[in-house]
Amino acid sequence: MLPRADIADALRGLGARLNPGGLLALGMVASDLDAVEIPFLGVPVAVSAYPSDELAGVVSCRFHHRDGLDVATEGGRVETQQFLLARRE
Repeated sequence: MLPRADIADALRGLGARLNPGGLLALGMVASDLDAVEIPFLGVPVAVSAYPSDELAGVVSCRFHHRDGLDVATEGGRVETQQFLLARRE
Protein backbone atom coordinates (compact mmCIF):
# COMPACT_ATOMS: atom_id res chain seq x y z
CA MET A 1 0.00 0.00 0.00
CA LEU A 2 1.01 3.59 -0.45
CA PRO A 3 1.64 6.15 2.25
CA ARG A 4 -0.82 9.05 2.18
CA ALA A 5 1.84 11.36 0.73
CA ASP A 6 1.82 9.23 -2.46
CA ILE A 7 -1.91 8.59 -2.88
CA ALA A 8 -2.81 11.94 -4.54
CA ASP A 9 0.06 11.50 -7.04
CA ALA A 10 -1.09 7.96 -7.82
CA LEU A 11 -4.64 9.23 -8.44
CA ARG A 12 -3.29 11.93 -10.75
CA GLY A 13 -1.36 9.26 -12.66
CA LEU A 14 -4.49 7.11 -13.00
CA GLY A 15 -6.47 10.13 -14.15
CA ALA A 16 -3.89 10.92 -16.83
CA ARG A 17 -4.37 7.42 -18.26
CA LEU A 18 -8.16 7.59 -18.44
CA ASN A 19 -10.08 9.29 -21.21
CA PRO A 20 -12.19 12.30 -20.15
CA GLY A 21 -15.37 10.91 -18.64
CA GLY A 22 -13.62 7.63 -17.77
CA LEU A 23 -14.57 6.01 -14.47
CA LEU A 24 -12.45 5.00 -11.49
CA ALA A 25 -13.74 2.56 -8.88
CA LEU A 26 -11.85 2.76 -5.59
CA GLY A 27 -12.17 0.59 -2.50
CA MET A 28 -10.52 1.32 0.83
CA VAL A 29 -11.07 0.60 4.49
CA ALA A 30 -12.72 3.58 6.21
CA SER A 31 -10.18 4.63 8.81
CA ASP A 32 -7.60 7.28 9.65
CA LEU A 33 -4.29 5.51 8.92
CA ASP A 34 -1.00 6.41 7.27
CA ALA A 35 1.30 3.47 6.51
CA VAL A 36 0.30 1.61 9.67
CA GLU A 37 1.47 -2.01 9.75
CA ILE A 38 -1.30 -4.56 10.31
CA PRO A 39 -1.42 -8.34 9.82
CA PHE A 40 -3.19 -9.50 6.65
CA LEU A 41 -3.46 -13.24 6.10
CA GLY A 42 -0.61 -13.69 8.54
CA VAL A 43 1.69 -11.24 6.75
CA PRO A 44 2.39 -7.68 7.96
CA VAL A 45 1.35 -5.02 5.43
CA ALA A 46 1.44 -1.22 5.60
CA VAL A 47 -2.06 0.23 5.28
CA SER A 48 -3.14 3.79 4.57
CA ALA A 49 -6.75 4.93 4.64
CA TYR A 50 -8.96 7.98 4.94
CA PRO A 51 -12.22 8.49 6.81
CA SER A 52 -15.19 8.48 4.42
CA ASP A 53 -15.71 12.24 4.59
CA GLU A 54 -12.06 12.92 3.62
CA LEU A 55 -11.71 10.36 0.82
CA ALA A 56 -13.92 12.29 -1.62
CA GLY A 57 -11.70 15.35 -1.19
CA VAL A 58 -8.56 13.35 -1.92
CA VAL A 59 -10.10 11.81 -5.03
CA SER A 60 -11.30 15.21 -6.27
CA CYS A 61 -7.67 16.17 -6.99
CA ARG A 62 -8.27 14.64 -10.44
CA PHE A 63 -11.79 13.20 -10.48
CA HIS A 64 -15.36 14.25 -9.85
CA HIS A 65 -16.77 12.18 -6.99
CA ARG A 66 -19.94 10.48 -8.25
CA ASP A 67 -21.08 8.02 -5.64
CA GLY A 68 -19.95 6.23 -2.50
CA LEU A 69 -20.97 3.35 -0.29
CA ASP A 70 -19.83 2.27 3.17
CA VAL A 71 -20.19 -1.42 4.01
CA ALA A 72 -19.61 -2.94 7.45
CA THR A 73 -18.02 -6.39 7.28
CA GLU A 74 -17.14 -8.99 9.87
CA GLY A 75 -14.11 -11.23 9.90
CA GLY A 76 -13.03 -11.48 13.49
CA ARG A 77 -13.60 -7.74 13.78
CA VAL A 78 -16.02 -5.22 12.32
CA GLU A 79 -14.42 -3.11 9.63
CA THR A 80 -16.11 -0.56 7.40
CA GLN A 81 -15.11 -0.71 3.76
CA GLN A 82 -15.80 2.28 1.55
CA PHE A 83 -16.28 2.19 -2.18
CA LEU A 84 -16.19 5.28 -4.33
CA LEU A 85 -17.05 5.82 -7.98
CA ALA A 86 -15.45 8.85 -9.63
CA ARG A 87 -15.35 10.25 -13.15
CA ARG A 88 -12.37 11.89 -14.78
CA GLU A 89 -13.14 15.51 -15.61
